[in-house]
Amino acid sequence: MKILMSLSVVLLLAATGMSATIYVPDDYLTIQGAINASANGDTVLVSPGTYVENIDFLGKAITLKSDKGPFVTIIDGNRTGTTVVFQNYEGSDSVIDGFTITNGYMVFNHPGGGIRCRWAAPTITHNRIVSNEAGHGGGIACWDASPVICHNTIADNLAYGQQYSSGGGIELNFFANPTITENVIEGNKAPFGGGIYCGPYSRPTIAHNRINGNYAGREGGGLKINDSDPEITSNELIGNIGLNLGGGICCIDGDPIISNNIVGANLSPRGGGLYCKDSVPYLIHNTIAENESSDGAGGLELVGCYQILGRNTILSSNTGLQGPEIYLYGSAANNSFIYLDSVIVEGGWDEIEVEAGSHCFLQGNGITNADPLLADPANGDFHLTADSPARESGQLFANGIPWKDFEGDPRVPASTVDIGADEYYTHLYALGDVIPRNAIDVKLVGTPGLGGVRIITGAGVRQQPLPTIHGDFHLEGPIRIFTFGPIPQNGIFSYTLTVPVSWNPGDHPPFQALVGEWGNPDTTLSNLMVMFVE
Repeated sequence: MKILMSLSVVLLLAATGMSATIYVPDDYLTIQGAINASANGDTVLVSPGTYVENIDFLGKAITLKSDKGPFVTIIDGNRTGTTVVFQNYEGSDSVIDGFTITNGYMVFNHPGGGIRCRWAAPTITHNRIVSNEAGHGGGIACWDASPVICHNTIADNLAYGQQYSSGGGIELNFFANPTITENVIEGNKAPFGGGIYCGPYSRPTIAHNRINGNYAGREGGGLKINDSDPEITSNELIGNIGLNLGGGICCIDGDPIISNNIVGANLSPRGGGLYCKDSVPYLIHNTIAENESSDGAGGLELVGCYQILGRNTILSSNTGLQGPEIYLYGSAANNSFIYLDSVIVEGGWDEIEVEAGSHCFLQGNGITNADPLLADPANGDFHLTADSPARESGQLFANGIPWKDFEGDPRVPASTVDIGADEYYTHLYALGDVIPRNAIDVKLVGTPGLGGVRIITGAGVRQQPLPTIHGDFHLEGPIRIFTFGPIPQNGIFSYTLTVPVSWNPGDHPPFQALVGEWGNPDTTLSNLMVMFVE
């Protein structure tokens, strides 16, 4: 009776031109069945469970959304094809939100294991796209497509089957111009571009992502750019491996803007952090640290790249056979030129190498030889400490200054900027996997000596924050307050939290910090930090 009543409502709303909500499995047992019955403007709301099927949006402007989130709502492609397909000119109002998308399988030259976008521009948000396989684009393949890909985890996907298989996490090809922002892209594998591959004529905007621990069997562990013109901003590219070129980022025949990135702990024989060939990248506000190369530069390697600008950037603790922080080489017909402006290079000019007789040139204005004093780069924390020489030592350029840093803090809190991807600013964050019984580090950047630190958690997040004299308060009651001492002299407060067993997969507990005593003019409320339980 419930199904019949729901269907009658759907039919009535369709007849009157109003939007409907279709429930799975109450109205239809399968997601595809609900999509088939939907009309533009409808919402398909899916209850927790595992749905073994391969779905196609059929060009419909609908929202496909899980009721309880991706950890408990799974679309399993059963290795019988791409799990989710957009290929009929879907636009931004075609939305998939809140699923685990897994077990998609396309072999050899075929694109898209988890999601395939072709001739489409959908919105892909708040999903876990994991353990999919394809010849190209193990997680997501975008061919002649411009989706918005935001707030997803794209992990443990594989592109394989050909010598030139590419894009373990995401492949962009043939006029693909997506917006890729605020994703975690980690543990993906491919011969080319373990995390992201940018192919011919692709011009993506890549911003605020964490691209971590990907593996490229040939070129570009984290990101490979070929014949493309991407805009790349505010990313963390950490722990990627490339067996040939560019552990973190590889640019070939591209002219990207590479801005606000943390490029750390990447590994490649050539260009551990960044490798650029025949490209004209614009580098600004990057932190390139802890990268390694066996044959070339650990930090930045350029060949045949003309008129490169590197500004407000940190190169630190990179190791390699040549450079090791920066290495330039080329020929009379294919030379490299880079101009560095307000750059910290640990080791200074002794860590920069230009190949003899290569017709390459490097100039600098304000290259500082200093340890940038990062918080804990060996363990993935690239925030500035209070005494870092990068603080308030950057320049304000007429073009290209990103108005926020890599994690969304204001880039210009006063009249100057910091060098690197991080702006020293009150910020609450956590490091580690949020799994019950797991230990994670909760950290806070703040003014040394200011106390005490109060970590606040609430039952939820306010729809509209509450303005206070110390900033916006985001939490809904009831709240709990945990009081600690002042911020240490290095400006980084830290404590270890054991994730409670009462936290369930899919929970998202919110936190804020109050730094200082209420009423003190220096006291401030931190950003809103939301954890997501795995």
